[in-house]
Amino acid sequence: MPPAKESAHQHIEEEEDDGTDVYYFESDRVALKHNKDYQRRLQTIAVLEAQCSQPVQDLKSLPKHQKEALKIPIEFVEKLQKKADIGLPHPQRVV
Repeated sequence: MPPAKESAHQHIEEEEDDGTDVYYFESDRVALKHNKDYQRRLQTIAVLEAQCSQPVQDLKSLPKHQKEALKIPIEFVEKLQKKADIGLPHPQRVV
């Protein structure tokens, strides 16, 4: 085998043996197991699913903040103007 092909073949064998960084499901086809795009897509989906819980919690907390703001609207507006932390949800960076 020519040296270039031999080194490429060895490199492929090394990648196949190293399964520590591979992100996949047991039910995935072998052809997808080492596909980097597929692995990144699975990782992104996992992060997005984890991020779904934060907006739900934020929506649940908003009625409480609304009641507090309506009780003392002047104080609430003053706190907003001073950019004080009043416990309102912060924007979330979506992957």
